[in-house]
Amino acid sequence: MSKVELESRLESLTDEINFLRQLYEEELQELQAQVSDTAVVVSMDNSRQLDMAGVLADVRAQYEDIASRSRAEAEGLYQVKYEELKTAAGKQGDDLRQTRSQIQELNRRIQRIQAEIEALKNQVWGPTRLEIWNHTPCPSPTYPPAPSGNPHTGFLRIPWDVIWETGGESDGLEMGVFWGAGNTGGKRGVKNIGI
Repeated sequence: MSKVELESRLESLTDEINFLRQLYEEELQELQAQVSDTAVVVSMDNSRQLDMAGVLADVRAQYEDIASRSRAEAEGLYQVKYEELKTAAGKQGDDLRQTRSQIQELNRRIQRIQAEIEALKNQVWGPTRLEIWNHTPCPSPTYPPAPSGNPHTGFLRIPWDVIWETGGESDGLEMGVFWGAGNTGGKRGVKNIGI
């Protein structure tokens, strides 16, 4: 049961208790009015020898007893419902705290695993260097000249996960990747990247 439902239930029970109290007050006033009307009639009729004071006291005692029991019953019902709602709200709060704790733990695991993946990538591949060359002469001011002195080459660092191994000749722009300090024996390439 959600918090909104619990609050709605609590509000409806409170309204019901207030309604019962108002109903009790109205009934009590009505009975008191009837009793006072009867007392006036009896006091005017002196020919009867009735103990109206005793009768009125009995009637009043009966109705006060009924009203007292109704009030106690309504308050007891209210207290029971209030405790039920309080318990349910506490359980939902505990569930929410537990879920938040699980989410935090999962986030910590994800960060730890991502760090391990990055460390493994660095151990296996190290920093990568991408050599770009084009078949048509177009010196680029963006890339510095290559150590080979070829005016059509330049160097650009890219992350390893965007490079994959290919074989054969390529049409258009070709790329070769070298890693390590001066190691040119491990050439990998990317072809037809559509730049």
